[in-house]
Amino acid sequence: MHKLTPVQKLDFILLTIKTEGLSVLRYPINKSIKIGKYSFEASELSRILLKLLKDGYVDRIGEESEPNYIITFDGYVFIGYEKQQILDNETIEALSIAKQEAKDYSSRLLLATWSAGIAAVLLLLWQVWIWFYPVHANYPYWFWQK
Repeated sequence: MHKLTPVQKLDFILLTIKTEGLSVLRYPINKSIKIGKYSFEASELSRILLKLLKDGYVDRIGEESEPNYIITFDGYVFIGYEKQQILDNETIEALSIAKQEAKDYSSRLLLATWSAGIAAVLLLLWQVWIWFYPVHANYPYWFWQK
């Protein structure tokens, strides 16, 4: 039996509530509670349930001393904290790649713009040279002209 990570604990409790409902004693805090094959400290389970309540994936019904937790519709359609974390990481990675590609494209576009500007200035200087020295007007300035 391996230890669960905090994210796996959230997913396990949410799945347990989804499949069979969960009725736990809230007090005493020093006792451990066994759910399935895993054991949880009452304080840890209380923090997990508060997190699930805060996120809106479960609702608490019943008396304060013996609450019963039921899944909400949001909790029912939620894919799980671990899968959500994986999707978030993939999204961050995709955004990072897209940002780098945009930066590379911007650099290539800047180089192309500068090259076109320099070519335009050289062509303008050539035309000015021909204007002031018309003897060169008959010279082919494009390699395909004869």
